[in-house]
Amino acid sequence: MPAFGKKHLSPHKAREKESHLEAARENIEVIRLYWRLLFDLKAISLGKHVETSSLIEDVSKQLALWQKYSRKKNNLPPESSVNQGAGECAE
Repeated sequence: MPAFGKKHLSPHKAREKESHLEAARENIEVIRLYWRLLFDLKAISLGKHVETSSLIEDVSKQLALWQKYSRKKNNLPPESSVNQGAGECAE
């Protein structure tokens, strides 16, 4: 009989999910940059730029919240302590 209720991911699956969320957040930033480039090159109207930028921001915020929830649920360190060793200087 399947167990119902809260499911906890194995540490491997939790890290895998975290890497997918991080990749999605990075991809959203690339999309945001390309969208801005289209606007700067006058390939899209101001109205379309504002409308779509708002949707991109909504997706970005949702991904950040999912990542925060996932880290908390799976007892992973906060984002700031994970990224600190990756070329950032903490001076």
